[in-house]
Amino acid sequence: MKIILSFILFSTVLLVGCGENKYDKCVAQGIQYFKDIEAYPNLSDGRNAEKVAEERCHRSRVAFGSID
Repeated sequence: MKIILSFILFSTVLLVGCGENKYDKCVAQGIQYFKDIEAYPNLSDGRNAEKVAEERCHRSRVAFGSID
């Protein structure tokens, strides 16, 4: 029983780690996108570009294109 619980816990930690890595890549792509369109560090409406990238990537890990 302990072995099974340990395996489940270990698997969960690995899966969560993968999600964070994709999130980080998404945010980095978003920041680069805003830099490319010369909307960094603030968008034309005054919002912080990094915060906007983070918000969009929380909703979808592919908000700024494929990350693979």
